[in-house]
Amino acid sequence: MKTEDFNRLLFHTACCCMVVDGAIDEREIALLDSMRDDFSFPHDTVFALEVNEFIHRANTEGKNLFKDYFCRLDSAALSTEQELRLLEITLRVIRADEAIDYAEINFFKNVRLRVKVSDDAIRAHFPGQQMDTFLERDVSASDIAGYFDTLAFPRFHSLLHVDLDAWQGT
Repeated sequence: MKTEDFNRLLFHTACCCMVVDGAIDEREIALLDSMRDDFSFPHDTVFALEVNEFIHRANTEGKNLFKDYFCRLDSAALSTEQELRLLEITLRVIRADEAIDYAEINFFKNVRLRVKVSDDAIRAHFPGQQMDTFLERDVSASDIAGYFDTLAFPRFHSLLHVDLDAWQGT
């Protein structure tokens, strides 16, 4: 997958993982902010606008946002390195708030279902990390409709202030 397209997929992965438990923790936002370069946003304001746009979409589209995300992931031609990077970002967001919710584990498992990398490669990529819960095979492709039924979101508020005057001045 082209770098620009992959960076966008990476951003959407992180954002979906951030909201899947129905709460957005400041530490998750701080993590996304620290990964801004990974997503290739040229300016802080662009990053803030993108995060707020994602939150708006989560509020208006809800479950359909996740369906669209998984459709994009299903059709993505990812390299092994990109697949591992996607899983890495997912784990980092899950662990950012130091509270692992089953909705987050289930999200990871649904991402895992869609990539080809082996469990052994995943364990090798994350040495010393407890991966058994994340790699359990208790989710299957046939469970996906039920997965969307379990998603429920509160109304999220815009998270990042956007200083358009400062942005236009650069």
